[in-house]
Amino acid sequence: MSDFYIGWQNKAPAELARWLRRCVVVLLMGTCFLSGLMIARFQPFAEASFEFDQPREFIGIVLEQPFPRLLVERPLVGAGGRHPGYSQYWLTAPGKFGAQELVRGFDRQLVRLRGELIYRDDQVMVKLGPGTLERLPKEPPAHVLSEDLMQAGENLGKMQLVGEIVDGQCFLGIMKPGRGITHRSCAIRCLSGGVPPLLWARAANGEADYYLVVGADGQANNSELLPWVADRIVVDGEVHRYNGFKVIRTSSKSIRLAD
Repeated sequence: MSDFYIGWQNKAPAELARWLRRCVVVLLMGTCFLSGLMIARFQPFAEASFEFDQPREFIGIVLEQPFPRLLVERPLVGAGGRHPGYSQYWLTAPGKFGAQELVRGFDRQLVRLRGELIYRDDQVMVKLGPGTLERLPKEPPAHVLSEDLMQAGENLGKMQLVGEIVDGQCFLGIMKPGRGITHRSCAIRCLSGGVPPLLWARAANGEADYYLVVGADGQANNSELLPWVADRIVVDGEVHRYNGFKVIRTSSKSIRLAD
């Protein structure tokens, strides 16, 4: 006769107890194995940072188009009377908005402002503090304006890029992860509010590259990009390189899902 266990008994039959012990051991080992496998496959967050509640002061030149940005003079290296270099910081506003309204009327002006840094790789953004923008009496250098306007720059020709459209502020550091399907709705709201859209692509060597996405006319076209946010896409367009960043000029007709 086989063992028969009655639930209110203090002790299970020996054979049943041995079987249960073996099941518990197997389940524990399986749980540990699956946990280790999940940890090994887990991808760490990107090296992106947001200096929340740590505003800094910046002095630079505001350019409004196609998206607000600040040109900050870098220290001059070497001699020879060369023009100093300039670093570019994208500007955004509190919440899920671009800084278009905050910088309106300050185009090509030398200003002082305060804001919180957002950065990832070589891409930098400043979340501008409302009411901190102040025009300085000094005129900005003429050569900076003539060299950095969107009509200038180096034309790299037509390219086909594979990547993902992301909103600049979340992807560069405010949110982790700031990309992918889980972030789609947030990215759509940010881009709808005027945050600069970036195409995050990877080069053949695996290194990340970033492209500001604008329309074929060089102006903002965020509304056309919303259906493609968070998908892996192929983008055909004309690529230009300006002071510290690349731009791809394209349209919704030149975007498709990647295979």
